[in-house]
Amino acid sequence: MYNDLYSTKLGQLHYSSYSNASKKLAFFLDSCISIYSFKNGLLKKETIKVSSKDYNKKEYSIGEPEAPVFPILRLPKDDTHFTLGCFSDVYLPSLGGGFQLLVAATSNSNVIVFRSPDISSTSINYTWELVLNVSDILNQTLHDYEFNKPIKENKTEFIDRNIHPRAYNHDTEIVSNLEFKKRSEWLASRALGWSNVMKCYSSNEEKIEDLEGNEKMIFLTVGTKRGLVLYRCLLPDLNSIFSESNFTFFKLIETHDWVVGLSWKPTFSIDQLDEEGAENISGIVALALGDGSVILQTINNNGEAELLETIVQKDSNPASILEWGPINESGESYLIICKGFGFYLYDFENKMLSNFIIAHRDKITGASFSDHSHFLTSSLDNNIIEFHIEPKFWSGDKITPSSVNYIKREENNSLGVLSVFSSPNRLITCYLEELVKGSKMFESKLDVSSFTIAYKIPAYSFQSFKSSFLQKFKSEESRNIWDYFIYINIYTNEEIIEFIKELIENEPDSKVLHYKFIIKLYYILKVLSNLNLRLFLLFLFY
Repeated sequence: MYNDLYSTKLGQLHYSSYSNASKKLAFFLDSCISIYSFKNGLLKKETIKVSSKDYNKKEYSIGEPEAPVFPILRLPKDDTHFTLGCFSDVYLPSLGGGFQLLVAATSNSNVIVFRSPDISSTSINYTWELVLNVSDILNQTLHDYEFNKPIKENKTEFIDRNIHPRAYNHDTEIVSNLEFKKRSEWLASRALGWSNVMKCYSSNEEKIEDLEGNEKMIFLTVGTKRGLVLYRCLLPDLNSIFSESNFTFFKLIETHDWVVGLSWKPTFSIDQLDEEGAENISGIVALALGDGSVILQTINNNGEAELLETIVQKDSNPASILEWGPINESGESYLIICKGFGFYLYDFENKMLSNFIIAHRDKITGASFSDHSHFLTSSLDNNIIEFHIEPKFWSGDKITPSSVNYIKREENNSLGVLSVFSSPNRLITCYLEELVKGSKMFESKLDVSSFTIAYKIPAYSFQSFKSSFLQKFKSEESRNIWDYFIYINIYTNEEIIEFIKELIENEPDSKVLHYKFIIKLYYILKVLSNLNLRLFLLFLFY
């Protein structure tokens, strides 16, 4: 259970991102980004406001298709808002506390990069600096005929209906339908991520001496409807200044379907870049594609990508969350892949994938590792579940919920938990909720989400939990115990049987006989190793 420490209402929330490196949490709203910092035990609020004139409503001219064969609509400019965001690591931590980058995408194809002031800054005017809009670079690249030869096609080709093309304008460039589709898809961002630090790659035209001492770099990776867009960012040294010129377009990597999620695996420290052979170190990125598959790719400092493994095969349900956990002492890291009501857990070092674990009764909206072997999931069912990972979790039922926390407001105005983040000691939990819009007088219709910081109350003893559970169960209109079994399977078989016996104490004789039959059947099925399977079989008999 949680006890609230701090709570505030927000506007229309579209996305959230947490940085383990700087302990900052960003909320991406319609026209601004709110950032909360938890460093040194202080809660500090920062805000990034973007000029709507320059960025938030900026439109790119990608030409008009030759053969508009169905009604074409233009999205209203007033509907633009932030859709995605992602923190980078903290760089140059020895220089004034270091600095951090934040990338944000908008609904009209803008991808904007911001730079923080020094992390150690104590100034009241703690403002983030706008660095550049990398979509400007991509748009120029897509119109560069020497770099990107236009696609030729028959004029009768249809346009893909998924790209929301614009209304016909006689003053703009006329391009083929496939060229229009290609430009639209490259500009349509669906996922963002920052790579690990790498040694700079120098081509024949660009020598390492020309990089002005910036020998380390990172990739800003943008997942689009057509593949990955790589932008190289040179990291400054102690004698150079970070600016817009540190960013350059690097490479386009096509994929066979939309990139709907990406996450770079934490692999090595910056100190390893000084070791021999460091220039050949590649980063590993997990990609969730629109066809439901999840793949691993290696990308080196030359932007060359190679398929490493297909973790999840194609299905009709694309992954909604990809999240790598922190590295343990042995350099191991787990990947959680959330789809719908459940998730997979993947062990990269052993190349093993867990069974699909259905943990919630509604869509999973967030996943957060508190340490290497513990993580949280949140859902629209208003529950936050904590899980413990045991070694060789793929060999049995070794990913077990250690606690279930139901988030319910007295006014019953919560529509579900949107995301969750945990402190490394697992004592502090931050979560976001979607709220019902105000319908009463003096209630704001703009407060449609809330942010809460809570600390974890020590776990109940079994007897205390049983007492509170029975009280809640008997007060509910629905007496279907199967709704609760998914959340009480953290207890032993004997304890669950004790639950059932107490639930049927005051039932009619026919019900008692029915439940006694279920109990006997449950004892028979105890020989099965998977508790979830036992409950499923019981449900079939019920």
